[in-house]
Amino acid sequence: NVVEKKSTISDKNTTEDRLKQTLELERKLEDARKKAITDGQFSIALRLTERALKSLPNEHSVWRLQAELLVTNKKPRKAIQSALKVRELNPKDPISELLLSYCYSAAGDIINSSRAKQRAQSLIRRL
Repeated sequence: NVVEKKSTISDKNTTEDRLKQTLELERKLEDARKKAITDGQFSIALRLTERALKSLPNEHSVWRLQAELLVTNKKPRKAIQSALKVRELNPKDPISELLLSYCYSAAGDIINSSRAKQRAQSLIRRL
């Protein structure tokens, strides 16, 4: 019983440590991204995002950021792939669907853009 409690405490501490590290990395990434965008250095912000994805491959907010940067950097097809990953990781988020709609629209795919927008509206109604 004592061993189980220590294990549970250890697991909880490890989870909390990971969460703190994730939040700190996200904060640093966001600060760097804002600075790079302000300076017009989208490629630097994109590289920082790619680096973050190596550490946090299942963090939908980093994928979302990557999609936004790719669209801004005139790479809508790659942005679609990132936005699809956002939707995969966070399927009930209407903002993810709106991002996907925007990416499709930037790529000239009006049909899929409209479909994603409709899914977003449907998700909003369920909230």
